[in-house]
Amino acid sequence: MNERLKFEDLERFCNDHEPESLSLEFKSCNALKLDARRANSVFLDELTKDVTAFLNAAGGRIIYGIQENDSRADSIDRGNAFSANRPQDNVDAERVTQWLRAHIKPSPPINAYAIYERPDASNWYLVIDIEQGQTAHAARDRRFYKRVGNIVQVMEQYEVADAINRMRSPALELKMEIKKQKIESRNHDWLRLDIYIGVTSANYIAAEYGALRLSFTNPVQLMPQMINDRSFENRDLVIEGQTDAVKATSMCMRWNTNLGVVFPGDWYDFHGNGAVIHIPRFTEEFTYLVQADLLCNGRAKTMLFSLESDALGSPYKLVEVTPTNYEEVLRSFWGNYKFCHTWEMTMA
Repeated sequence: MNERLKFEDLERFCNDHEPESLSLEFKSCNALKLDARRANSVFLDELTKDVTAFLNAAGGRIIYGIQENDSRADSIDRGNAFSANRPQDNVDAERVTQWLRAHIKPSPPINAYAIYERPDASNWYLVIDIEQGQTAHAARDRRFYKRVGNIVQVMEQYEVADAINRMRSPALELKMEIKKQKIESRNHDWLRLDIYIGVTSANYIAAEYGALRLSFTNPVQLMPQMINDRSFENRDLVIEGQTDAVKATSMCMRWNTNLGVVFPGDWYDFHGNGAVIHIPRFTEEFTYLVQADLLCNGRAKTMLFSLESDALGSPYKLVEVTPTNYEEVLRSFWGNYKFCHTWEMTMA
């Protein structure tokens, strides 16, 4: 889970009107308070439903203390903040943790903590950080829920079975870094990037067989020597959350008991054979996209990275696209992609 939030982070969410997402939800403080209008059973059903939806999806974070408007952070809920001077609030981080561990089966991997506006303040807000569960978790009403975008839904039977099988499958993690870059001339100035690729397992289960498919959006080009020893294809790529497809070139890299096994706590680097690509050098900053699909034991994990530079001559960097930077990265990418398409038509 990410680092603990501070009060400044809550203010930033409100100032930026941060949207709720698959991994983030905002709630008023009153949503976590017991009162005469709401029975304990109803309150606990709602709380465990929200938390298990994150557990059964990709994990995430619930913030009690931000008012939302149209599923976006709007303002700090100062008027209803939890207070040590109001015992009737009946809420603290330890108590919430006890509720969740008592009413969610099996006991969930969570971390609840308070955020104070000032060190000497008596009013506070609550954050629940939720890791992805290693199996399916049932709410207090004995149902299984999942998070789809910013919505909670009941899980289908096959989805419950898939979540239960997480403990039998490796939880693959991917690391990509640019090792070096240099200018190469080929009709026009092109930049060569050598990319390190590493795969590991985060849940202590080794992956004996698997594959990684990397898709680079045009006009990024794979070097010819990479094509000779890996399968590749030109494809129409649809980025999650988008409707229009983009042109991309994909390469597939595999591992198995002969080539090497992905072990927990160790990065398998395909024997040092990463990706080598060419990108054109334009006169302004540019953003390209790289989609990574990790495939193992019938399960797939998709990650999106931006390949970006601040200005001509600045080093390129690979940055994972998350709900926090998604809109900014995609806005920059689409502007660049339209320009690149025109440029490619001119070069043809």
